[in-house]
Amino acid sequence: GGTSGNRINSNVSMAAILTNTDQGYYNSTTLKIEYPSKKGLWGSFALTFSDAQDLQSAGSTASSSWQSIRSVQGNNSNFGMSTSDNNIKERLVGLMGYRINYGKNHGGATSFTLGYIGQSGFGYTYNINGDMNGDGVSGNDLLYVPVNGSQIKFEQFTATQPNATVTTFTTASQQLEFEKFIAQDKYLSSRRGGYTERNGAYVPILHRFDFSVIQDFYVTIKGIKNSFQVRADILNFGNMLNNNWGVSQRATVPSLLTYISVGSTDGIPVYRLATQLDENGYTILARDTYSKNTSISNVWSAQISLRYTFGK
Repeated sequence: GGTSGNRINSNVSMAAILTNTDQGYYNSTTLKIEYPSKKGLWGSFALTFSDAQDLQSAGSTASSSWQSIRSVQGNNSNFGMSTSDNNIKERLVGLMGYRINYGKNHGGATSFTLGYIGQSGFGYTYNINGDMNGDGVSGNDLLYVPVNGSQIKFEQFTATQPNATVTTFTTASQQLEFEKFIAQDKYLSSRRGGYTERNGAYVPILHRFDFSVIQDFYVTIKGIKNSFQVRADILNFGNMLNNNWGVSQRATVPSLLTYISVGSTDGIPVYRLATQLDENGYTILARDTYSKNTSISNVWSAQISLRYTFGK
């Protein structure tokens, strides 16, 4: 691969070869405790830690596999192992229930069940939008994190706002906001003076609860048991209690810098800082590491079901 000026044979636009490797591993540890049913109460809780490392997460073809590599010096370099795309760092699963029975031939039962899942988000990569290292692939270059944001050279640009005004983002303002972004980002702060890693940062763990109540009524008539059941399920129950709970997040601007050009005289690369929308829909320079997702799965929902059964 590479740009046309870097190819050994300019007539070949892509020549990718896949070979086997003995590098890479997966480790997983699960701890679980259970409380067996006693007087209607039961429950369990499990905690799983995982670590998966590989050279790359292969695509469907050799060319897409090569292009998907995240690297510093280009995808033909020795890029080393990093966190696998599908690694889930930690997962917690809990379940607790309580059942009250009353009556024999005529009576019923009330059951309460609370389920819980806490799972870390997938890893994500801070990278450069564009082809800064000239390997012919855009968006695969790992990001250099300076000791101070003022060490990066930016190009001034503008954005048109919803009220039709134009905001100018100067070089100085981008340097200042870049430094602020690094300082408030736990992962980037730990990488100052070095490069980011593939899937080196993780979306925060998401905690979700589901709650169900089941009410059974039964009566035996001429030896035949007739049962009626009313069931209510509340999915993402925590979100019903607090609208800030149970809402997943995403990385706001993983492509934090956009590569523009290299200075013709000094050879210093020039970038633009990524932007995001604020609470009012206005374009601002990158500010927040994470943003809340907006989908139906991030709010609570409920369903009620009725059931009738009969038999001996």
